[in-house]
Amino acid sequence: MEGKFATAPHWRGQRVGWVVLGLFIVAGALGLFGGGLLGRAEIGAGRLAVDYPRFARVAVVTEMRLRIRPAPGATVVRLRLPEAYVDRMEVERLSPEPMESELGDGWITYLFPVVVGAREGLVTVHFKPARAGVVEGAAALDGEAPLPLRHFIYP
Repeated sequence: MEGKFATAPHWRGQRVGWVVLGLFIVAGALGLFGGGLLGRAEIGAGRLAVDYPRFARVAVVTEMRLRIRPAPGATVVRLRLPEAYVDRMEVERLSPEPMESELGDGWITYLFPVVVGAREGLVTVHFKPARAGVVEGAAALDGEAPLPLRHFIYP
């Protein structure tokens, strides 16, 4: 009898361990640690749509894709990102490269030429987060409200 009662706490602990392990596996499959269904977010309004990672890792290059519809007759598209966001996320490069960039009012504005007749363009931002934690930022086109971005950066 004594042996049966002595092992009961052990079995409860083991069951709890299995449940926790199962939750980690499900969370990973859903993308809580990057990739998967929960790993990316998409937000859009007006002429801009942003596909970005919800989760990233410090010092690991990842990317954010911005689909831009130029205004009718526009020859240049002006994409704006907050200066603090660019610094915290350590933007390494943009593809295609902007023809020019401007700094002012806490924003960095990247200018891209519009191809005649183009209805949509894609800009990819390659970044490498500088430190762990929650990073909030935004992306905007001139004359439009900023779209909020939120990332959780793992160490």
